[in-house]
Parts: sequence; C-alpha cells; structure tokens
Amino acid sequence: RILDLENVGSFICEHYRVREYIPKQILLSFPLPEEEMAALSACLSERAGHRTVVRTPQRGDARQLCLMAEKDAAQHRENQRRREEGDMKVLVRLASLLELETVPERIEVYDISNLGAEHITAGMIVAENGRFKKSDYRYFKIRSVTGVPDDYASMREVILRRIAHLEDTSGSYSIRPDLILLDGGRGHVSVVREALREAG
Repeated sequence: RILDLENVGSFICEHYRVREYIPKQILLSFPLPEEEMAALSACLSERAGHRTVVRTPQRGDARQLCLMAEKDAAQHRENQRRREEGDMKVLVRLASLLELETVPERIEVYDISNLGAEHITAGMIVAENGRFKKSDYRYFKIRSVTGVPDDYASMREVILRRIAHLEDTSGSYSIRPDLILLDGGRGHVSVVREALREAG
C-alpha cells in the first residue's frame, strides 16, 4: 500500500466538499499527525454545520470496520487490474486480426439512421482502452443530404465533421481515433477513406 500522507488531508476535504452529507465521524485505517486530524475535523465540521470527528481507531468494532474497508479496497483494486489486463488482451487480439501497426487505444464507431428523407442522423460511440466511454458519444443531424436518403453521402459528412474537430485544443474531439469502425460495407469504407485522404 502506497499512501501519500502529505496529501491525504486535502483529498478528504475535497472529497467531502462536493458531498451533501458529511458524517459526524470519519474513521481512518492509518494515523495522521494530531494537528492534521484536528485541522481536518475543524474543516469538515464547519462545512457540515455540525461537529465531525476524524480519528484512527486502535481497537474494537471501529478498528474492524477500517480493516474490512481496507480489504474491500484491495479487492476492488485487484479486480480493476484484472479487468484492464483482460481489456488489453482483447485489444492486442483485435490489432492482430486487423493487422494494425499498433494496439488501438481509441476506437470510434459510426452508424447512419434513416427515419425518412427528412430525418437522417448518425451516431458515434467511443471506446478507450477497451472500455466504452459514454461521455464521448455523439449524435449528428445530417445537413448535406436532402430528399432521397444517401448513406454514403451521410457517412462522408459525419466523418468530415468529426475530423474537422481535431483542430480543437480541448475536449475529446481533439483526440485522433486509432481505429474507425463503420456500420456498412465496402462502399462506406471507400467513401470514408476518400474523405480522410481529402482531409489530410
């Protein structure tokens, strides 16, 4: 266990700053200097509007509770490590199957949806390091296609709009995808390749 005791007080303060409820007692499984415990208790008491005590129990049920929390955290960390290891194996296999030069860290998937000629939309879903990243999902209303639905022209518009945002200096749009997947066939791939070539 690696613990940066210098920053743990700041971390606890920040953690409870955004919480509506601050308990009357916060138990730590590790000791902090007495003056830091007192300062932390004072800070949290002021925010809570009631007395909050931060302490490190040495025995009894409170100590057992701390040990149980430590064990649960260690188990959670191990589970997360295994998941990440499994995700990486999947990405390595995908890179091998598709004969990619590198393991794709960011994958973007595009699909066109036609609800009549007037309602053509596209969806983009994103995976980063083998995990879906819902905060980066996007929905596009197709502007350039009117009248008869045209999947190829719609896909071209979406990709060009997406690529134009690589210039943005902030946000997820500035991240270049390592792999683009399309719901379609060879025609869609051909159109997107040409659009990417045009965009440089």
